[in-house]
Amino acid sequence: MNQIAGAHGRVLELAAGNGSKSRALATRALRLDATEATATGAQLVAAALAGHGMRTRAVRLAVPGRFARAPYDAAMVAELLYYLMPRAMTQTASDVARALRPGGTLVLAHHRIDFHGFAQHAAHIQLRFLAQTGQRWHVRSVRRTMRWIVLACCPS
Repeated sequence: MNQIAGAHGRVLELAAGNGSKSRALATRALRLDATEATATGAQLVAAALAGHGMRTRAVRLAVPGRFARAPYDAAMVAELLYYLMPRAMTQTASDVARALRPGGTLVLAHHRIDFHGFAQHAAHIQLRFLAQTGQRWHVRSVRRTMRWIVLACCPS
């Protein structure tokens, strides 16, 4: 994905869905852990990563949860935060911040409008997530539309 420019060592992807973003991340990662909460989801991610060899893996993990190969050089959280209840988001924010190595990159990609099934409002969800990490961040908008926003975040 162009949000994570250049090659990175270990990359964590939370809530990989069907693995469509995982394939792109795998081309930029020396190691990729793509997580999904359900067994069926993890199977879809594993199928999407087929052919990328031993440096990628699909991991069944519901957040909040323990990340197996921390520290990570980069983490991608896309289309997840608004589905988390506030307490789960706070814990996930803390977990992600601890899992990133110093100077690591956090990419957040989420809708800016609410859809059915959201546990929280989409507006400013990424900034709320960053605040809950307990760290200060340098935030750069990578892509923004009326409905979508992608942020690249580095600890400051």
